[in-house]
This record gives sequence, C-alpha cells and structure tokens, in this order.
Amino acid sequence: MQKNEIKRLTDILAEGVRVRSNDGTLEELLGLPDVANGALGDILGGFTNTENLKAILGNLSTTKRLGQILGGLDETDTLKAILGAFTATENIKAILGNLTTTKNLGGILGAFDTTENLKALLGDLDTTTPKQLGQILGALTHTDNLKAIIGAFTATNNLKQLMDMGSRPSIHLYDGWQDEAAIDLTIWTPTNPATGAAWSRGASGAYLRATSSPNANETARLRSNQRWVAAPDTYGTNTVLRKLVLEFELKLTNVANLDESLTLIGLTPAVGDNRASNDIIGWGINTDVLESITDDAGVETTNTGFLETLANWNKLKIEVYSGHVKFYINESQVADHATNLPDLPMYLNFFIDTDAGGAATIELGVIRVWTEDIAR
Repeated sequence: MQKNEIKRLTDILAEGVRVRSNDGTLEELLGLPDVANGALGDILGGFTNTENLKAILGNLSTTKRLGQILGGLDETDTLKAILGAFTATENIKAILGNLTTTKNLGGILGAFDTTENLKALLGDLDTTTPKQLGQILGALTHTDNLKAIIGAFTATNNLKQLMDMGSRPSIHLYDGWQDEAAIDLTIWTPTNPATGAAWSRGASGAYLRATSSPNANETARLRSNQRWVAAPDTYGTNTVLRKLVLEFELKLTNVANLDESLTLIGLTPAVGDNRASNDIIGWGINTDVLESITDDAGVETTNTGFLETLANWNKLKIEVYSGHVKFYINESQVADHATNLPDLPMYLNFFIDTDAGGAATIELGVIRVWTEDIAR
C-alpha cells in the first residue's frame, strides 16, 4: 500500500464514513465517540494520520518494519532477524543454535558433523557413525555405548552387575561396641590375659572399641561364636555363596612386644588357632609391620611392606572370592593371593601373644562381616 493510499484511508475514517451499516462509523463500532478528526490511529494511540498499523506497535517511521518493533534492526531484516543475528542464508534451524546451513538437529544438541542424524543422538550405533549417545553425555570414544555412560566396565559387565555391586551388602555380623557394659557373649568368646587388662568396651577418641592389654608372656583372644564359609577354590556355579568379606578397624600399641610367631588377626577353622596353625587367612606381624597370610595345609603365600602405621587406627579388609583372597588397608588393595588358599568354614579370630619384652594393647573398632551370592 502506497503512502498516499494510507493517507486516503485514514482521511476517509476521519470523515466518519459508514462501515457495514448506516448507523455507525468505525469509531462507533469500536466503542469510541464519533469525532470529526478521529482515525484508527487515534483509537489505538495518539498518532498522526501519516502513520499506519505498524506504527501503532511502536513509535517508528513509515520505513520501519515489524523486525524493528521487536529490536533495533534495519529495514532489510526479516522475522528470523527478530530471533537472532543470522545471515540471509540461515533458516529456522539456525534459530535454535549458532549453526551453519549444513547442520541438522544433531548439530543443535552437540558438535556433530553433517553425516550425523537423530538416530546418532539416541542409541547404540555401529562404529561407522562418528558420534553416539555416549559422546553426548561424556568424552567417550565412538566405540563406547550405554554401558560406558554408566561406568568404566569391561566388555563382560552389564547393567545387572552395576545394580548388584552398587547395593549395600546384607551384613551378617556387625559390632560397633555401642553398649559399653561388657563384651556381648552371644556374639563373642573372649579369652582374657592372666594378669593384664581384660577385654572391655569403651571409647578411644572418636572410636568406640573393644580392647585388651596382656602383660609380658600373656595372650588375649576375641573369637566369634559364628562361622562363615571361606572357600575361594570351591565358590562357583554349584554354590550359593560366592564371596566373604571381613572388615574392621584396628590399632596396636607396643607392637615390638608381640610374639610374631603366634599373633594372628583374621579367619581360622578352629577356635584356638594362631599364626602357627594351618589353613588360615589373615594378618600376621612380621618385623613389627603387617603381613598378609593365606595357608593351605601348611603351605603359605605371604606379603608385607605396606607402609602402615599400626600405632594409628587403620581400616583392614579381607575379600575371599573365587580364586582370590585380597587384602586392603585403608581402602587401598595391598595384596592379592591366588595360591595356597584354604577352603573351610572359618571363625573370626583376633589373637595377640606377647613375648618377654612387656605388655601390648589391641583395640578393635567397628567389625562387620558379610557374604555375597552374586556372580562376579
């Protein structure tokens, strides 16, 4: 519509031309008084008769367009310019992201090349596709799939194993020594030293613990009343149980006074076993530091040199499963025994023996034991 035509239309409206009826002007149809100089511009705001509808939406000159109503754009801009500063060759997909004209939906969701499509965004694709869902969620190679998103698993792992291993174990024995009255004789059988401090429950700093201090040439033992199957050579498809875990907190004082040939902390098949016994799994003392031990009919595998400080509190763990007994100190694996593994029901057995050098003290913090029945 030319400028002179616009002016003519507003002049007609100003002269009160009847619209669709002989009873009213356009102003009257819109509910405003019929005044001689009233025009559509006056209905919507105080505009001159040279302005048109786009001017009603903003105080603009007749050369301005809708693009300028929504932002400071020049007269060559179009609707896409309202949504962003795009070149003339860009289209609606460019509105959704700063992409070139060769990009598709894949480019909106990530930095993908032009050979990719929506399928590549959603699933486990063949290796000829440069990117897949794994790469959207993390920096994975193009051979990765959903399992890689969940965690760093081997090719034999699956979601079921993630759920199994992430579940908290069902604890079969737990003692946190909360009741300081005495050792719970329904769980433990204590053997007190002849003259030294008998087994008792109490606190040591932030730790609740059970403790005993035998004098020189005395012993102290805390042994569970319950047994658990420790059978690394037997666990398999024909057994329900697949794994045994023992975890506890330990502090030893005056380690130099311990008889290293007898002191043992771990799992034994008989109630009176010690470091000199056969078929044991546990921790011994070797030159005043910890030694990991597995013994099968008198033939042993041992390791030492873990750099722990026994006068401090340490968290020790033993894992027994198919073909392995693994030892951990403060959550770091320090030994993996794959030979000389006994297969028997075992008691928990915390036994220290002092030599002629003097007294020693054992403190046991939280103790827990559990078995697992999931396949590794």
